[in-house]
Amino acid sequence: MEKEDYTTSVWTASQIPASFPSLEGDIVVDVAIVGGGITGITAAYLLASEGKKVIVLETNIVGMSTTGLSTGKR
Repeated sequence: MEKEDYTTSVWTASQIPASFPSLEGDIVVDVAIVGGGITGITAAYLLASEGKKVIVLETNIVGMSTTGLSTGKR
């Protein structure tokens, strides 16, 4: 019987991370969200749904740090 990997979340094991360009120059937004985890992305979605111009700033890979290493382990 194979030992299960309890340190890799289902979504990081099954998805190819999206790639986004670096921010260059100035940008005008209503809200800047720092952090592209589940909380930041959800907040951005809800604010954008209300008509706000939103930017999400993430230094690494969206959804892969705390969110990617949290629940949903296999």
